[in-house]
Parts: sequence; structure tokens; C-alpha cells
Amino acid sequence: MDTIELWSDSIKKISGVKYVKIKGDIEHIEAIHIVINGIKSPKQIVRDVEAVLLAMFDYQVDHRIISVAQLELEEVQTIMRIKYEGINVKMDDPYIECDVQLSHNGQVFTHTERGIRTPLNRYITIAKGAVGCIEKVVQGKYFLDIIDVQLHQSKGIEFVCIVIQMIGNKQDDTLIGTAIIKDDSYEAVVKATLDAINRRILT
Repeated sequence: MDTIELWSDSIKKISGVKYVKIKGDIEHIEAIHIVINGIKSPKQIVRDVEAVLLAMFDYQVDHRIISVAQLELEEVQTIMRIKYEGINVKMDDPYIECDVQLSHNGQVFTHTERGIRTPLNRYITIAKGAVGCIEKVVQGKYFLDIIDVQLHQSKGIEFVCIVIQMIGNKQDDTLIGTAIIKDDSYEAVVKATLDAINRRILT
């Protein structure tokens, strides 16, 4: 798989993206054309594309060459999203412990995760807490594994990019999620996890 195909495949893993076509080559990208299903706004999809290319390939794309067309799908109206409710983080050197709360269809789910508090592993621990909570929601239909969690900054905006492997419902897929860091980087990790899996799983 060449670089352009790899970029295209990675963009397709963004929640809400249905089709991708990249015009040009690695030396000069002329345009990135994307068709989405209405889960996210076109503006958010453009931000996600920028984040994925920067985080995974260290390539800063000009947002002006990204065009987005939106299709309304019935599926978007019928699947209920898993929602963020809160996170509580405790530090107990050398450990970090988090309680993640998510809700779905009026029910609140909680999962506790504990890990070693290294600079990277603390974010992986938070992501595992979110994944553990999500697995309680889906009740064994899907199994999720954290591949990578990265924090980046582009044009003054800090964001989280997460890569998750999903197995279940006769599919094995790699999902990518992003979230802007506003006040709390741990909260952003949970929201990036939800961004990756929402609308890809049937609950």
C-alpha cells in the first residue's frame, strides 16, 4: 500500500466518513474529497482529517484543499449515541486510577481502571477506562483494544488522537477518534474514544 492509499484508508476510519478520494501525489496533494453520512458537521470532519494526518503521518494539510459532501442516512437517526457523563482521576504514586462514567439510553455505566502513572501510560489508562465502560454498554457484542493515544498541537489548538482496534459483529476494524482539549486532557481522551466508536457500533 503506497502512502496516498494509506492516508485514504486512515481517513476512512474517522467516524462519519464514508468515501475518500485524494488527488495528487505525496509531493503535491491537490485535493481531498470526502463524503460523510451526517454524523458530524463538515467543519468537524475537516478538523479530524487535519488531526489524523498530523498525528499519524506528521503531515500538516491545508484545510482549504479538503472538500466535504454530506449524505443523510436513515441509520444516523436510529442509533443512539453513548454519551460522556464524567471522569474522576486519583493519583496514588506510582499509580493513576480513573472512574469513567458514560450513559446510553438513560442508563449510566461506570468503569474503574488503574495503571502506572508514566507520561504516556496515564492517557492509555484513561482510554482503557473509557473502553471498559463502553464494553459494559455493548454487553459483549464488541471487544475494543487501545492501539495508540497521542496529544498534539496544530495552529494553537491542542487535541487528542486515539486509535482503537474493534472486533465483533463479524467485523475487525481499526477506528480513529479525535477531540479538542479544552480544560481537561483526560476528559478529551474519553471524548476521543467516544468519537472513534460512536456510530460504528450498534447498541
